[in-house]
Amino acid sequence: MDESLQDKLKALGLQLGPSAITPLDRPQKTLPTRENNHYFPVEKVVSGEEMETGYGTAFILTEHYPVDLYKDHPLLAPLCLSDVFYDWVGHLPTEQDNYLFLDTETSGLSGGTGTFPFLIGLGVFDKDGFSLTQIFMRHPQEEQAVLAALSKLISGFNILVTYNGKSFDVPLINTRHKLHGFSTLFDRDSFTHIDMLPMARKIWKSRLPSRTLGDMERNILDIYRTEEEVPGWMIPDMYFDYLSTGDARPLSRVFYHNAIDIISLALLFNYTNKILLNPLSHNLDNIDLASIARIYESQNKLSHAIEFYQAAISQGLPVEIFIQTALRFAHIYKQQKDWDQAVSLWKKAAGEKSIDAAIELAKYYEHIVIDIPLAIDWAEKAGLYTTNQANKNGIWSVRLSNDENEKRLARLRRKIKDS
Repeated sequence: MDESLQDKLKALGLQLGPSAITPLDRPQKTLPTRENNHYFPVEKVVSGEEMETGYGTAFILTEHYPVDLYKDHPLLAPLCLSDVFYDWVGHLPTEQDNYLFLDTETSGLSGGTGTFPFLIGLGVFDKDGFSLTQIFMRHPQEEQAVLAALSKLISGFNILVTYNGKSFDVPLINTRHKLHGFSTLFDRDSFTHIDMLPMARKIWKSRLPSRTLGDMERNILDIYRTEEEVPGWMIPDMYFDYLSTGDARPLSRVFYHNAIDIISLALLFNYTNKILLNPLSHNLDNIDLASIARIYESQNKLSHAIEFYQAAISQGLPVEIFIQTALRFAHIYKQQKDWDQAVSLWKKAAGEKSIDAAIELAKYYEHIVIDIPLAIDWAEKAGLYTTNQANKNGIWSVRLSNDENEKRLARLRRKIKDS
């Protein structure tokens, strides 16, 4: 065990190693032995320690990873967190901010009261790299000890980082605590929760069809797992096979899967923070840059949003992404009443047959410039774009959206007639 981590655990009041185990007042439930050729305990598969918790012993593994584990992605705590992150989670920075990375392997993938975490991985940055602790449930009878160990190990951390943890890991852990009569572990008063999946979707959904953590590893971080990796959907069955046979050897792949999930989560967190701090200093895909601009816009950081939108558009975007980006960009100028910039963007988008851009131009010429013939011209183009798109794609909602434009055209034509 890494000495600094061992010292830290002891400082939390934890005793490690078989010699530290003390008898409990209540009878102990022990793991069944297997008198067959398949029985192979987990203690012989991975190097771990037993932690006494007051609810029995929990099996703990620790591993330390160097800063340069991956050449292009150092395992170091960020010097500062982007304002985008802070605003996104509603957290005010403090000098005591400590990041805790969490991922679980569970008995099922759908959640519910019958699902429990049998392997809980925790990762933390330290001065020399990254420390990983895994708590393994050798048998469901050890769940209270596992949860008690988790409660002790997370002491001192206030920022929790997960991947889909808000929807799965954290509710599951809190549910298991309640079922055993424990207090809720992860609450808003104790932890600021940064779930990286929604942020990954915000940045990469326009470019990547899938944003699983494995997709992020390969497509964003450019790192790959070894043949020891096991698909996540296989893991529950592997655990139940272990409970049935007592053979823990296949679980070495599960420990590997969980460890890499947590390391990748930390690397993705660092990389995302880095590109959010200064998007233009990195060689980002223009689609991703446009997505980051939209995040800045949503947080009312408009000067930066304008800068990033302009860079993304000037460097080129696929037509569909360009139209979406131009409309968002033009909306900022419309709010600021910078009509020259807004009109320029609308016309570029309308040149790509954007219905929304043509409608915006019709509104502009009707209400701002008071040029009714031009307003009619753009409203007619919007109608033509709508008809063409509906006929091409069979989109009923597009056909329905033309009703409002037809009313606009009728009103404009009456104005011409009455003038």
